[in-house]
Amino acid sequence: MTVFDSGISSHGFVSIRGIQMKAEILDKLAQIEAAEHVSILHAVESGSRAWGVESPDSDYDVRFIYVRPMKDYLCIREKGDVIEWPLDEVFDINGWDLKKRLSSFSGVMPLYLNGQTHL
Repeated sequence: MTVFDSGISSHGFVSIRGIQMKAEILDKLAQIEAAEHVSILHAVESGSRAWGVESPDSDYDVRFIYVRPMKDYLCIREKGDVIEWPLDEVFDINGWDLKKRLSSFSGVMPLYLNGQTHL
């Protein structure tokens, strides 16, 4: 199940257009899940719309975190850790594998790679 957080207008309500776009975004995320064989855990609106500074021709920036089936993590050949959906005039959608995203928080090599053992 995909959780999608979208911005609320500065007036404190979501417009009909906003509801329609959220439905379109959820549909795009479902297409990505099917095409890439992943499960999207969380998706957020980012960019100018998230900050409330969009222009009438701003696209919809969506970022997401996903996981692959367990067998993909156990393969010798690693699968890609970034999904960049084709950019168009309306949507800019891409996401990161949960493993990649979590490792970016640490800023250091994982303990199992640098010889340290902690239980």
